[in-house]
Amino acid sequence: DPAPGGGEPARSRSVARDFVATVLTEIEDTRFVGATEFCGSWPLLDVVRSLKPAQPVFYSIDDAGDWQRIQPRLALGRWAGGVSGRCDLLTPERVSVLNAAGLTIYAWDVHDSEELAEALSFGARGIIADDLDMLASLRAAAAGEETQP
Repeated sequence: DPAPGGGEPARSRSVARDFVATVLTEIEDTRFVGATEFCGSWPLLDVVRSLKPAQPVFYSIDDAGDWQRIQPRLALGRWAGGVSGRCDLLTPERVSVLNAAGLTIYAWDVHDSEELAEALSFGARGIIADDLDMLASLRAAAAGEETQP
């Protein structure tokens, strides 16, 4: 079922809405203790926001196009959650705009202590990295501990 104007098919929107509703119901029904935050596909995050506006969602800024796409959303005001952005896209100017909007910022993919320091100096609340050993060594260094080889 193509959507008017060539957008996302109505069936895809329906499946997305059913999927998100099921996940949100499961979280509520299990009385999950802790916090849940959603990130990933912008269309799915939009469905999460429509069904549960207070649910934290994190829109990913993967490229310059995403930075442009997020601008109108920033103009609408703060939403629950924030953004996760590639380190090289999180310039001081962009982080300033995101901070002014009251958004939580996570930086990815952090590869070393220099990138960590830069991300934190820009105001990132946290980091995302693929290298668990590197994360463990950064944590140990921050705590003044020796790391295991």
